[in-house]
Amino acid sequence: MLLMDERITTVEIKVDTMAKELPEIKSLLKDMTEYLSKLAVLNVEKDHLVAAVDKNTNRLDKIEEAMPTIKLASSWVFKAVLVIMGLLGVSFIGVVLKIILFGLNTGVLK
Repeated sequence: MLLMDERITTVEIKVDTMAKELPEIKSLLKDMTEYLSKLAVLNVEKDHLVAAVDKNTNRLDKIEEAMPTIKLASSWVFKAVLVIMGLLGVSFIGVVLKIILFGLNTGVLK
């Protein structure tokens, strides 16, 4: 009988210990639930960020693919602008020279 009483006493002590720890366990479970909810929100936000980064990466890839063409076109445009500026400059100089020479020969600029 003594062995049975010792067992009952041990069980009662363990039950009392568990009963005392139960509120703390409940509090920890509540905190864990809250943290898991926050983690789920963060995970969704991370997924949105990853999608945005992927979208921008795709855009950058397309731009990088187009860069040789853009560089070629911009160099052509730059050269064309230089040629036009040169032609305008030469034309301007020609007009000035004609005015000076024509004006000097006809006596207009006296």
